[in-house]
Amino acid sequence: MSIKWYLLPTDTSWENYWEKTSIEVQAKITNNDYPKLLEAIKNYSNKDSVVLEGGCGLGRWLFFLRRLGYKKLIGVDFITSSLDKIKKHDKEITVKVGNVDSLPIEDSSVDLYLSMGVIEHFEEGPENSLLEARRVLKKEGIMIISVPYQNYYRSTVRRLFTMPLLKLLKPSFRNKNRIFYQYYYNKKDLTEFINKSRFEIIEWFYYDRFHSKNVRLGLYLEFPFLRKKNGERFEINRFGQIIAKCSELFSKGIFSSNIVFVVKKIVI
Repeated sequence: MSIKWYLLPTDTSWENYWEKTSIEVQAKITNNDYPKLLEAIKNYSNKDSVVLEGGCGLGRWLFFLRRLGYKKLIGVDFITSSLDKIKKHDKEITVKVGNVDSLPIEDSSVDLYLSMGVIEHFEEGPENSLLEARRVLKKEGIMIISVPYQNYYRSTVRRLFTMPLLKLLKPSFRNKNRIFYQYYYNKKDLTEFINKSRFEIIEWFYYDRFHSKNVRLGLYLEFPFLRKKNGERFEINRFGQIIAKCSELFSKGIFSSNIVFVVKKIVI
């Protein structure tokens, strides 16, 4: 079951979010991201591909590909200040103001569409965004989708025990002013949306962002006591590493923070 997640209005501003970081910081984050995702992006495109990043923010995936020699790169976002920074940093990257459910892009003009942590933010669901992606993709074009994952822990322990307890003990979790922020999608629901939008699923995999020996985003976010003191970003302590290793012997989906789908446009 996919679950809605709510935040206070002050915590949902994308303008504030992008103001707190920089293109340089985002580049470092991307270079240290999950190798399997980085390889998928490279494997399903080439330097001559037209690549669109929908909801690009500061364009961290565009700059990742730019460093690899890609030239036909497009970023779309509704935050104009972020687009201005991209353009100032690299004038060869095309930026357009718009939304992913109404893209300012021509039909059948894109080889690879990157949607990284975007479609989960539509409370009405991802259908319009997926259909727009299908419209702009070329025949048999590829879309790579990353969304927050309703993993086994989140769908059981957190839903049945942790959240009710937090709502009981922490007033901020009972605040009636909270507004919708995103979905945590499960594999079944997202698969149905993808199929309904006439995409063929090529592959999927769990994506615990920045996954390395000492870094697990899912465990870091869910369990503060597993965070390494004075460690690097999202680094877990020795106990956390043991939990990660043991749980992943059974499934990476127990605590994985995200899930990725690589899909192809179906032409009838």
